[in-house]
Amino acid sequence: MNKKKLLAKLEEEIQKLNAYLESIPDNDYLERGVTLGKINGLLTAKLYTIDLEEK
Repeated sequence: MNKKKLLAKLEEEIQKLNAYLESIPDNDYLERGVTLGKINGLLTAKLYTIDLEEK
């Protein structure tokens, strides 16, 4: 998979998780934490991919 496709896929998944995060009740701390962890992982992967692209 080339880097542009990977970045597009990562962005798509981040958007899906952000939309899901907005639907989780404020008092469901476990689900919110898990979802935020997933978003964090995808953002890290995105930054790493961008960093590789610049080198």
